Amino acid sequence: MGEIRHVRAQYLQDWIVDPQFPLVWRLQRDKAGSGSLGDIGAHIIDAAQWVAGDLLVGVSGLTETFVKERPLAEGSAGLSAGAGAGSDAPTGQVTVDDAALFLGRFGGGAIGSFEATRFATGRKNAIRLELNGSTGSLAFDFERMNELLVHDPAGAFGDASLGGFARVLVTEPAHPYMDAWWPPGHPIGYEHTFTHEVVDLVRDIAAGRDPAAIEAGLTRFADAARAAGKRVILTTITPSTAGTHGTPAAVATRDAVNTWIRTEGRAHAAGVVDFAAAVADPGRPDRLAPAADAGDGLHLSAAGYRALAAAVPVNALSGSPCLADDPAALAAP
Repeated sequence: MGEIRHVRAQYLQDWIVDPQFPLVWRLQRDKAGSGSLGDIGAHIIDAAQWVAGDLLVGVSGLTETFVKERPLAEGSAGLSAGAGAGSDAPTGQVTVDDAALFLGRFGGGAIGSFEATRFATGRKNAIRLELNGSTGSLAFDFERMNELLVHDPAGAFGDASLGGFARVLVTEPAHPYMDAWWPPGHPIGYEHTFTHEVVDLVRDIAAGRDPAAIEAGLTRFADAARAAGKRVILTTITPSTAGTHGTPAAVATRDAVNTWIRTEGRAHAAGVVDFAAAVADPGRPDRLAPAADAGDGLHLSAAGYRALAAAVPVNALSGSPCLADDPAALAAP
C-alpha cells in the first residue's frame, strides 16, 4: 500500500434508536464508564491502529447524546431490556454519549476519521475500515467478514484501465488460519476469531517464545480489561504432546506461563480456572488424560470439554458484566 495517508473507520449500531428503550447499565456513566466511544469506538480505534501499524498521536472530536432521558429498566440481557409501561413510568438520565466522531493524526503522518454511534438506523453491527495508501487501498466490512476489498492502481488483473476494487474471498487455505477450517467458499463467523486468538498464543508457545513476553502481554491485557470495568478470569493452558506443542521447549514455556497464571497472575484477575489440571494425565501432567484426549494429543474429547466446564465455578460467571470484580468467586486454588 505504500505510505498510508488515510484511515477511515466506523462502528454503526441502532439498538437504542427508540427513545422508549430502557435506561440499561450501558447508558449510565457510573456503571459503563463511557458510551458509544468507549463501548464500540474503542474497537475501531484498536483495529485501525493495528492494521495501519501506527498509533494515533492527536485527536479532535465531539460527542452527542440524542435521547437524554429514558424509562428505568426492569430487567436486561445483552442488548435487550424491558421497562415499565405508561407515560407515568419512572425515568432516569442518560449520562453517556450516544454517538462520537473524531479526527485523528497518526505518528507516521496519516490522518484518520472515526465514527461510533448507536443511532445509525438500520445498521446492526457495521464495522467498517478503509486504508488508502500511496500505492493501493484496502477496505473491510465486518458484516461481510469473509471478504476483503483490495485496490491496486496497476490493476487487480494486470490491467490498470480496469481500476476499482477487487473482491477477495478469504476462504482459500492460503489465507491466515483458513487451512484449519472448511473447504474454500465456506465462510467462518465471529466466534472463529476467538479461536484464532488462542491459536496465536499456542503457536507462540510451540515456537519457544520467551515466557516473560507472554506473561507481560497477559498482564497488559488483564489490567486494561479490569481498568475498563471488565471481570477478568485467567485460565491455564491445557497440555499437549502433539508435534511442536510437545517439544521440550514448548513444554517448558507452557509450564512457565501456567505457573505464572496460578501465582502472580491472580493479582491481575478476578481469579484463575486451572484448565490444565482439569484435563491433564495425573501421572504425566505434560499430556492429556486418555479420557480427555480426542486422539491426537492436542484436541479435547467430549469428556475433556465437560471437564473444562466442570472446572468453572458457575457463580464466577453470574451477574451483570458491569459488576465489579469478585475475587471470592474464584478463591479456590
